[in-house]
Amino acid sequence: MLTETRAIASYDTLAATRIALDRIPAKFAKRLPRYPAVPAVLMGRLAVHLDYRGRGLGGALVMNATVRTDKLGIGAFALVVDAKDDNARLL
Repeated sequence: MLTETRAIASYDTLAATRIALDRIPAKFAKRLPRYPAVPAVLMGRLAVHLDYRGRGLGGALVMNATVRTDKLGIGAFALVVDAKDDNARLL
């Protein structure tokens, strides 16, 4: 996301990944094919410039990643966000 002056306020990247079936809660796993793993999308990077933190940009990036995944027709079971610390988990 760019600011009015075209500076970078936030960014993210997406990559393909997979989740082992035995790591998925049983109530969801029982509806999935019996493959060893299911496809997922990984947010490999998610960053918000210090000047723009606390404005909901992180949550907006996660929502945007969900929409992009859907629009591209990617058959993913989940969107995985690997937070680097507890502060990053609080969107």
